[in-house]
Amino acid sequence: MANPDCIFCKIIAGEVPSLKLYEDDRVFPMMDINPFDDGHCLVITKAHAENLLNADPDDLAAVLPAAQKICRAVEAALEPEGVNVVQANGPAAGQTVYHFHTHIFPRRRDDGAMLNWAIHRATWGGSKRSTTRSWLSCNGPRYVPERWRHRLL
Repeated sequence: MANPDCIFCKIIAGEVPSLKLYEDDRVFPMMDINPFDDGHCLVITKAHAENLLNADPDDLAAVLPAAQKICRAVEAALEPEGVNVVQANGPAAGQTVYHFHTHIFPRRRDDGAMLNWAIHRATWGGSKRSTTRSWLSCNGPRYVPERWRHRLL
């Protein structure tokens, strides 16, 4: 379902111009209108969903094959030293358009992108919250102890 106030929904509907790379039933890959560097692309879901947490699983399943196709084209055209595939949820993560999308952008070693982070918060001791995060990061949700499942799953 489209959101009439969403810029990506307007792009998909053809109301706002874009540089579409291709489209299928579920995704609409396009060039980013405000690129970090040459080759910065987006893969957006055609169905409106604010983020990963409320997107349709079938739409999400279509995103990575589309991202792979775009990454291959970026690799062939620009020969970057690497490629980032980034998806953000919420303002603290850097999400600015509240329609699920994944960024693909080619990288060079000294391109100035700041996507690295220091590991300093997670600990094996301390609060239940930090212990839960540590457990999940090492074992994944299917190995969550029974006493935590009702809070996480």
